[in-house]
Amino acid sequence: RTNLGTVYLQTKKYKLARAQYIKVLEDLTYQGQFRTYFNLGMIELSLKNRNNALKYFNKSVEEKSNYCSAHFQTNAL
Repeated sequence: RTNLGTVYLQTKKYKLARAQYIKVLEDLTYQGQFRTYFNLGMIELSLKNRNNALKYFNKSVEEKSNYCSAHFQTNAL
């Protein structure tokens, strides 16, 4: 699901990408949720929803405090 979501994100099919990432968030065993939150933030940023993007980037940092990509996006907003 993560890979499919990323393909959708890269091809700007944001609704489909979001649906895949939301499903990934439901998987309590997945170790990379910080990336899922980051990708959801990138979707929101692409859709010009800065407040929602910031929320997702902050969740990403909460999951993994040293995730540089999320810190960078948070500081850029």
